[in-house]
Amino acid sequence: MIKRARSFFVFLILWGLGIQICLAQSQNGKPQGMFPEASFYAEFNKHFERDIFRAFYSWEGRMGTDVGVFRKGKQAAFFKNEFLTVGGETTDNRINIVGTSYILEGRYQFSFTKCFHLAGGMAHNSSHLTQDLTDLVWRETMLGKKVPKIEIEDLNVIFGELKLDSPWRYSQKIKIRIQPINLRGLQGGSSRYDLPAYLSIEETLWQGKQKRVVVTAQHEFGKETLNDFSAGLELFAKNQEEGRLQLFAGWAPGSGLRMSTNKAWHKDGFRIGLRIVFDAH
Repeated sequence: MIKRARSFFVFLILWGLGIQICLAQSQNGKPQGMFPEASFYAEFNKHFERDIFRAFYSWEGRMGTDVGVFRKGKQAAFFKNEFLTVGGETTDNRINIVGTSYILEGRYQFSFTKCFHLAGGMAHNSSHLTQDLTDLVWRETMLGKKVPKIEIEDLNVIFGELKLDSPWRYSQKIKIRIQPINLRGLQGGSSRYDLPAYLSIEETLWQGKQKRVVVTAQHEFGKETLNDFSAGLELFAKNQEEGRLQLFAGWAPGSGLRMSTNKAWHKDGFRIGLRIVFDAH
C-alpha cells in the first residue's frame, strides 16, 4: 500500500512539472493565417480473426486529410475527411468490396498552451453496402454458415474535446472527446448518441533518430464499448512528429463490428497494418 502511494505521488509530481512546462510554452512559431498546416495519411489493415465476420471483413483501407483552415494566435479551425473501403474474402480470384464509409469533421480549437487544447465541432459518418456483400451473404447461406447482421446508419455527432500533450521526450498524448448528441437530419431531430465518450492515449516507449516505438489505447464507452490496443514502429520522421512509414499490430477484444465518428467501421480481433503519413506546414 505504501509503495503504491509513493508511485502515485511520484506520478503527480511528474505531471505537475509537465503542467508547469506547458504553461511556460506558447504557440509562438506555429504557422498563422489561411491553411497553415495539413496532414495526409493512408492505411491498410489485414484482419486475422476467425469469427462470424471473417468472410465479410477481411481487410480495410483508409485514407484521409486533416487540414488547418486557419490559425490566428491561439485559435484555429480544422477540417478532416476520411474514406474507408472494406474488403471481404476473395472468390474466384475476385476482390470483393463489401462496403465504404466516409467521415467529415469540422472543429474549432483553442490552444491555451502548446500542450493543452480545447476543441468542439461536429462529425459526420456515412456508410454504404455493396452488391458484393449481398453475393457473399448468399454464398455463405448456401454453405449453411451463420451470417451476421450488418447494420449501417448516418451519424451526425456534436462533440467537445480536450487534448493534453506531454512536454517530455518520451511523450504521452491524451485525447478525451465527449459526444452526447446525434442529429438525425432535418426530419429526425436529435437523440442521445450510443457512444457518448471517447478516450485515446498514446505513449512513446522509445525514440531514436527519425524513428520511435509507440503504443496506443483507444476506448469508446457506451452501448457497444470499444477497447483497442496497438503497438507500432514509426520510421523516417525527418521534419515531422510522426514517422512517414509506420508498421503496427493491433488487437481489440471481442468479435463485434461497430460504427462511430472516430473509427468509421471497427472490427474486433487481431490485425496488422501499414500506414504512411505526410505533414505540410
